[in-house]
Amino acid sequence: MPKISETSVNAVLGALDIIDVLSDYLTLKKSGSNYKANCPFHDEKTPSFMVSPNKGIYKCFGCGKSGNALRFVMDHEQLTFIEAIKLLGKKYNVELIEEAQSPEQVQLLSKKEKMYVALDWAKNLYISILNHEVDGKIAREYIKSRGISPKAQETFGLGLSPKGWDSLLRASQVHKLDEGVLNDAGLIVKREEKTFDFFRERLMFPIIDTNGRVLGFGGRDLKGDGRGPKYINTPQTEVYDKSNVLYGLFQAKRAVRNKDRLILTEGYTDVIALHQAGIEEAVSASGTALTEGHIHKIKRFTKNVVLLFDGDGAGQRAAKRGIELCLRMGLFPKVCLLPEDH
Repeated sequence: MPKISETSVNAVLGALDIIDVLSDYLTLKKSGSNYKANCPFHDEKTPSFMVSPNKGIYKCFGCGKSGNALRFVMDHEQLTFIEAIKLLGKKYNVELIEEAQSPEQVQLLSKKEKMYVALDWAKNLYISILNHEVDGKIAREYIKSRGISPKAQETFGLGLSPKGWDSLLRASQVHKLDEGVLNDAGLIVKREEKTFDFFRERLMFPIIDTNGRVLGFGGRDLKGDGRGPKYINTPQTEVYDKSNVLYGLFQAKRAVRNKDRLILTEGYTDVIALHQAGIEEAVSASGTALTEGHIHKIKRFTKNVVLLFDGDGAGQRAAKRGIELCLRMGLFPKVCLLPEDH
C-alpha cells in the first residue's frame, strides 16, 4: 500500500484555510479581525477558543489547546498526521502522489483508516457497475424515471451493488482488501460459516461526511419482488452512526452557509431533486428520525431549519417532533406544508 510523498504533503498544507477547515466543526463568530467559538476540547459556556485567519492558528484560552488547521483535524478526529493529510487532500481536491509502502508501514494504518479505504473502494466499484452497459441498464432506467440527471448522479456518487451473494467479496480479494475490514465497514456479513455481501442488486447512495469520506451507504431495492425492505442502510459501525449523519451535507454545506438555512427532507431522492432545482441547502436524516446528534451537526452551519416532510400523517407527526427538538436545542425551525398526497 502506498504512502504520500513530501510534495503532496506540502501541497495540502499550502491549500489549507483555517476558517474553512474549522467551520466544518465549529460555529465561528467574527470577533474583530479574529473569530471565536466554544472550545470543542473542553466544556464551556463562554467562548474562549480564538482563531486568527491572518496567522492561520487557533488557541483556547480556557484549556490551552493551540495549533494550525492540520493539528486541529488531527486532535478533533483523532487521526495520525498522514490520515489527516489524506482527509484534507480530499477536501481541497489535492492530488496525492503516492510511493510504495513496506508491509510494516501498512500495519501502522489505523483500523478506521482501513475502513475508509474499503468504503471508498466499494463506492467506486458500485459506480463502475452502474455505468456498465449491460449490468447497469435497469438501474439507469430507474434513475432516469426519477428525473435524476447524469450530473446529479455524478455529484452524489450513485452506484449499483452487484448481483450474486458474494460478488463484492470476490472483487475485494482481487484487490487484496482484508475481509475483516470489509466486515467492520458493513460491506459484508459473516454468519456461522457463510460470508456474503450486505448490499446486493440495489441502487446505492453513498453517505459522505463533511470532509468527503464515505461512511456508509443507503441501498434502494430494484428487484421489486417484495422479498426485502425497499431501503436498507449500512449497519452501525465505528465510522457510521445514522443518528449522527445527514445525507447530502457534504454537497449542501456551502449553500447552507451562504443562505444561512438548511432544509431537512425525508429521503435521498428528495435531496437530489431539490439540489437539481437549485435548492442546494437540502439534506436528509438517512432514513431515521431527527436526533440530537443531527441537531449538533446542523448547528455547526446554521440555526435556521426548514422541515420538509411528506404531507401524510406520519410526515406531519415527524415534523411536530422535529419542531419540538429543534426549539429545545436552540434552533429556529419552520415547516413547509405539502399536500396530503405528496
